[in-house]
Amino acid sequence: DGKSEKIGYELFLEKIMTEKLRLNGSYSFIYSKFKTGEYKNNYIPGVSKNKAAIGVNYKVTDDLGINLTGNYYGKSYALSDEKNKQKKVDSYINIDLSMSYEVNESFRIYGGIKNLTNEHYNESVEETIPWGKTEPVRYYYPAMERRYFLGFEYRAI
Repeated sequence: DGKSEKIGYELFLEKIMTEKLRLNGSYSFIYSKFKTGEYKNNYIPGVSKNKAAIGVNYKVTDDLGINLTGNYYGKSYALSDEKNKQKKVDSYINIDLSMSYEVNESFRIYGGIKNLTNEHYNESVEETIPWGKTEPVRYYYPAMERRYFLGFEYRAI
């Protein structure tokens, strides 16, 4: 109940090492608090204040590119912990790998692997007090394990 406020800042840097190799990194800060109501001045649960990524992009040929990205997600309060009283949910890191092939200027095929290292982490954690209990219980919602994707993009020029 009440109003909330989210303000975010993101910094992205890229360094062109060679014609074929680029390094990049980003940092995001998200300030999210309740502004009014019962939980005024508490952080909004489930939102990490800090997120960072570092990546490498390599052009194997003019048409084929490979990307490797490491993603860091900071700690956050569990969903339903509007009081911000319980232990925060742990931060985690995952790594993604993708490839892209430009068939022509209108058609691109891409694919890759999300969570390349098969890191086990929780995409969300909910904390509630079950009916008839006085202590909160955490419910963990694990993120997907390693997964593969394939797609295409067509641009009408």
